[in-house]
Amino acid sequence: AAVYVGGSGKFAPLDPAAPSAPVFHAALAGVAINLSARSELGWFLGASAVVAVAICCVIVVGGLLGRSRTAVRVTLFVSAGLLVLAIGASVTFGLIGLTAADELSDGQDLVRSGMRLLGDADLDGANAALREANRKFASAEDRLDSPFGIAAAAVPVVAQHREAALTLGEEAADLTMLVSDLLDDLGPDSLAFADSRVDLDTVAEFDVALEEIQLSLDRLDSELDRVSSPWLVSPLQLRLDDLGEEIAEQRARADTATDVVTQLPALLGADETRTYLLMFTTPAEARGLGGFTGNWAEIVVDDGKVTLSAFGRSDELDAAAPAGSRTISGPTDWLQRYGEFGFTTGPGGTVGS
Repeated sequence: AAVYVGGSGKFAPLDPAAPSAPVFHAALAGVAINLSARSELGWFLGASAVVAVAICCVIVVGGLLGRSRTAVRVTLFVSAGLLVLAIGASVTFGLIGLTAADELSDGQDLVRSGMRLLGDADLDGANAALREANRKFASAEDRLDSPFGIAAAAVPVVAQHREAALTLGEEAADLTMLVSDLLDDLGPDSLAFADSRVDLDTVAEFDVALEEIQLSLDRLDSELDRVSSPWLVSPLQLRLDDLGEEIAEQRARADTATDVVTQLPALLGADETRTYLLMFTTPAEARGLGGFTGNWAEIVVDDGKVTLSAFGRSDELDAAAPAGSRTISGPTDWLQRYGEFGFTTGPGGTVGS
């Protein structure tokens, strides 16, 4: 071993008798063990750890050679004590983990149920399922974060399992509580008409709420990537993979919901007055080319205020636009799709029969 002599530009041999020599040697050994453990050797799973442990054993044995019997006994006693503590922490974590795993599994099933109920517009049922899921996740988090569970964080391999399960419980608990609170505060009832008007400020709050959900889903997804490890047992890793797929699905749904909410203010006349034509059909009068219109209505929306401006029978529309008398302009994609059904089939692209 050598040390750098400041100002000289040279390395000088380290005197083995110097007081700092044992500390320096210990530091070198620590660096060597860390480099070996983090070398990511691809021979087989755990190859880097095996090499690091082997180096550690060589260093310990070499360090004990020539030492007094007392030093050897103390070293062996301390090592045995640490081994017993590690085994005890692992066994305790295993017992805690069994209960926590059941709660995490139940919570995940409740989230799936809540999402299905939410898709069926059963908001009360969805909220109840998510509240119960939150309770399960929070309980699992408390068990894993207890003093007995914390001790497992010092045991290799066991620590990876604890961190993965703890992260799953913590982040899932936060997400389910967030969605449940938003259902309480921003359910569809908050978008109900009051004096024929929709509150556009409430619509904007939906946009903010969906953004919070997206951020929570992104954070949970990032945490799952962080805690995934080849050291995890297959059942836990499969559960994390399944949850990752569910997160991707929910993120896609949230993206769609965000797109809808983003467009809602404009659709409700926030920027300019909007006019909509509604066509009413019944299953008893269905036709092969899309249905038979019996009545129609015109709806005008201005700054969230909805007004029924006109209403009538379908023959009034026929009388107002006899074949060849009117030309429909845009939207272009609508004309391309539906123009052939009488809207552009008249002379010169006018309305047909």
